Amino acid sequence: MESAHNLEYFHNKPEIVKELPGFRQKLYFQLVKVLLKSNNFIKTWIAIKQIPPQAYQAHAKFLFSDVTRTLFLPPIKRNRITFYPPADRLKNISIEEFSLADSLYVNYRKTTDVRYLDNLCATLYRRKSKSDNDTTDTRQPFSKILIERDVKFFQKLNHKKKLAILYAYAGCRNAIAAAHPHVFPAPQTLVDPDGNPIKQQSGEYVPFGKLIQHKINYDPSKLEPTLKLNAWAFLGNYENELVEIKNLKK
Repeated sequence: MESAHNLEYFHNKPEIVKELPGFRQKLYFQLVKVLLKSNNFIKTWIAIKQIPPQAYQAHAKFLFSDVTRTLFLPPIKRNRITFYPPADRLKNISIEEFSLADSLYVNYRKTTDVRYLDNLCATLYRRKSKSDNDTTDTRQPFSKILIERDVKFFQKLNHKKKLAILYAYAGCRNAIAAAHPHVFPAPQTLVDPDGNPIKQQSGEYVPFGKLIQHKINYDPSKLEPTLKLNAWAFLGNYENELVEIKNLKK
């Protein structure tokens, strides 16, 4: 939670501030303290005293690369109700749930409107299912109605916990994108005639709802069963189709 809080503080600063040596040094120091927190106070204090400032960057540099954490916080209890997280790497969510979660994530990143973050938490963390039929997911089946009902329980959740959920989702999102490079192609770098990179505006976000509609050829009879498909299975199938199409064009 503390690492997510510190990183979010860093990313919200202007670029000119991020590059200041003193600012980065303080941030590295805070992150190293978090990483050493599992030790007792005396060991942590001794270790920090022995780490020279110039070494902070080496100890915390990996935290500034792509977000790779995919494990979510354990179940969260709110008003005597326990809310359960999705599986590691989002292995047990439907494409419908992933579609909504991703739009909430992108909108929060664009606006920092905490309402998107609250709804993301309520989407991913749900009450325990009353059925024992599904052994892959202890949560209630995904439903936008249930999210609207339960989002109030996350509105006053500690903001650091919300950020920890956000960063875990971001790590899962990166893992999904890495596993499906044709569905999530990396942006190409354009260069000018002298070979210098051309700075580009980021492309417009395409909601997964549009991708799903395209995949089923806008056939409404296929929509409901498709939405219930496991996200990894859906994207894996779509990835294979795109690879085949690419090979046929060669």
